[in-house]
Amino acid sequence: MRALPALIVLLAASAPGSPTLGRLADAAAAEVARAAAGRPVELSASEDRTGAPTLAADLDALVRARLQARLTLSTAGPRVRVVSVLAQVGPRLTWSARVTEEPSGAPVDVLAVSTPWDPGLLPLVPSRTSGGAGVDVLAHVETPPLEGRIVALAFAGEDRLLVLLDDALVLYRRDGLALRLESRRELPGPLAVVRFPGGLLRVADGESACWALTSRMARAVLFSLDGARLSAVDQADVVPWPSTAAGARFRPGTNLIEASLPGVDAPLLALDTDAAWIVAADGRLSRAGALPPPETALRVGPAVALLWPGLVAAAAGDAPAEHDRIVFVRDAATPALAGELSVEGTLRALAARRHGATALLAAATEERGGGFRVALFEIAERKP
Repeated sequence: MRALPALIVLLAASAPGSPTLGRLADAAAAEVARAAAGRPVELSASEDRTGAPTLAADLDALVRARLQARLTLSTAGPRVRVVSVLAQVGPRLTWSARVTEEPSGAPVDVLAVSTPWDPGLLPLVPSRTSGGAGVDVLAHVETPPLEGRIVALAFAGEDRLLVLLDDALVLYRRDGLALRLESRRELPGPLAVVRFPGGLLRVADGESACWALTSRMARAVLFSLDGARLSAVDQADVVPWPSTAAGARFRPGTNLIEASLPGVDAPLLALDTDAAWIVAADGRLSRAGALPPPETALRVGPAVALLWPGLVAAAAGDAPAEHDRIVFVRDAATPALAGELSVEGTLRALAARRHGATALLAAATEERGGGFRVALFEIAERKP
C-alpha cells in the first residue's frame, strides 16, 4: 500500500459517493419531512462524532439536496429547526436529531436513523493519534467496526490487504481512503468450536498465492490471488513456513502454534512471516534459534511483525484494559524496547510492509463491546 499522507485529501472526494452515506441521507430526509409536516425547515450543521473531517458535512449536503424538492428550507420566520449528531455505533453509522418549533423553541420530535457500513467499501477514517515513544506516526487511519472475528492479517502487494477471519478469507484493495472488497471465500469446514481462535497467513513468493489456516480448521488451504479473485487450489496438513522443516500448524483445540524451528522445542503464540521473530507460549519474544531464559526475557502478546531489519512490532505483554499497546522492539543481543503506541481495544493481529524509509503497519483490534477494526499506521523510526 502506498504512503498514507497524500491520500488523506481524498476523503472529501470519495465520501459523498459512498452508498452508506446515500442510504443514511435517504432515511434522514424522510424522517425530517415527516416531522416537518409541510412546515419550512432549518437544517443546522450536524455535530460530527465520527472523527472524520468531512463526513458530517457530506451527509448534510446529501440530506439538503433530498429535501429541497420536498419542502422549503429557511432560517427565518415560523419553521422547524433540526439539530443533529452523526456518530459511529458499533458497525453502524447513526444520525440522530432534535426537532424544535421556531421561534418558540417548543419540542416537536426526536429522530434517529442508522445504516450499516457497506461491507464492499469500508472507509478509512483519519484518526487522532498521540504518536509513540521511539517512533513517528506519519499517518493513522482505521475502518469502522467489521463483522466477523479477525485472526490474522497479511499484505499481498502495494495496495492489497488479506484479512483472515475465523470462518473466511477476505481480500481488500486500497482505493483512496477506503478498503474495497475484491473477494471473499468461506473457509472449508467442518470448523471446530474454539474459545480463542488463532490464525496463520503466509503470502507466497511473488504474491500470487497465500496459505491460510485457523485453529478451527483441520487443514491449511492454498488460495491463488488471480487478479481480484481468491480461489482455493490446494490443501495441506501444515502451512509451509520459512526455516521450518515441517511447516506450521495449530495444536488441536488451541491457538498455540507448532513449528519445528532451530533451537526451539516449544509451542508458540506468534511468529512473523519470515520466522525471524517468535513469541513463545509464555510470551517470551526472541529471534528464532534459542529462547532467552525466563528471568531475562522480554515478554509480549500474541502478535508480531517485522517492520524493517532491526525493528519489530508486537502486542504488549500486559493484559489490555480499554486501551492496548503496540510495542516496538530493537534487535540486539538482548531485545530492548524502543517505543510504544497506544491503540483502542485489544490488539489481535499485526502485519507490516516496508515502503522506502517507512513501514506500513496494519493492526486488527477487538472492541470491548465486540466488533473488530483494521488500523493502518505509517511508521518512521525516530532519529536521535
